[in-house]
Amino acid sequence: MNVALLAKTGWKLHTQQQSLCTQVFEQKYLRGLGFVDADSRGRRPSTWRGIKKTIDCVRKSTRWNVGNGESINLWLDWWMGDRPLIHDMLNEEASFDRHVKVASIIGANGEWYLDGLGDLLSAAKLEEIRAIPLFLSSPKVDRCTWAWTRSGHFATNMAYGSLANLFAADALVVKYQCGASYEGIDE
Repeated sequence: MNVALLAKTGWKLHTQQQSLCTQVFEQKYLRGLGFVDADSRGRRPSTWRGIKKTIDCVRKSTRWNVGNGESINLWLDWWMGDRPLIHDMLNEEASFDRHVKVASIIGANGEWYLDGLGDLLSAAKLEEIRAIPLFLSSPKVDRCTWAWTRSGHFATNMAYGSLANLFAADALVVKYQCGASYEGIDE
């Protein structure tokens, strides 16, 4: 099956929680977890295993637009800058809650509350966060967008390119670790 089309199904599972397809997959395979957090335990049909191969592509291609911040993981989701915030931490050894939501740093007055992040992020990164507008007078839900298109809508051709790069990188690592030469890597 075309992996880019499987990625499209993965994208729908990730972004369209109200659809019947997502509800069926949630009951059967996800068991209360989001698509990008799902585990791979047990025997699963080949279609599900194929969709699971696209999780990294979907995770790395998801960009969040901040609304109320309740759906966005502060550290692990890509909601500002060019990557998830965890990659910009000053001290990688620091103790912090990896599962905190962006909503926890949005104050009741509609401003960013960043006092607790001063030891973890640079002043420049904190200013980037402050530059993101918040509209709490009419709170919106967080919106998930596809990072590689201007419209934010999923595009199969862009998923194909992302997956080709992802699988090519994996092939390089495997071939390198096995001591094989780089020739014939496209086999």
